Amino acid sequence: PYKAGFFFVVFPFPYPARYPAECDTTVQNSDEWFFDPHATARSLEELKSVYVDTVGNNCNLMLDIAPDKNGTIHDEETYDALGDFLSLCYPSDVSQYPASVSDPPISPENVATLTFKSPMAVDRVVLMEDQSAGQCVLAYTVNVHVGDAVAAQLTEKWIGHKRVLLLPHVMQRVTAVSVAINAQQADCKPKLALIAASMCQYH
Repeated sequence: PYKAGFFFVVFPFPYPARYPAECDTTVQNSDEWFFDPHATARSLEELKSVYVDTVGNNCNLMLDIAPDKNGTIHDEETYDALGDFLSLCYPSDVSQYPASVSDPPISPENVATLTFKSPMAVDRVVLMEDQSAGQCVLAYTVNVHVGDAVAAQLTEKWIGHKRVLLLPHVMQRVTAVSVAINAQQADCKPKLALIAASMCQYH
């Protein structure tokens, strides 16, 4: 449903700079880029998945707006609903996440941890990488803790600007999320910009 390109640019620095892919798609069904009076809008649930599949996978999402010949936007409610959901689930002010830590310290064992103030239900983890030295993280494991036990574990390969990791199911009474980076598979010294957890299933 969307097209992606990937750009790899080497600057005169001792590290490569990676640019996120561009993923473009339409709000109208049937991949309709120009206004079609007979086309219907994609559902909010489908557009939520589009966001996770694109922005949540280190991609720049270009979402088509198709005005009619008079400049009128006919899918305004769809755009508004998606915007409202994204503001609640992925706030631009990261302090508005139910649980988050910016610029988390990384231990000598290459583990960064978000500890919750109190147990909460979680259905996704959001990670952002500090890319001032390039995109460094190439392999890592996310552990979701309930008390002293690891209740879920996700093994991933990269972070980049943003990753949205959906948990297998809603996890109740989560107390912490830890990210263990495989330093042996890092292009440079890893540094995270954000670890956040959220519960968006019922929004």
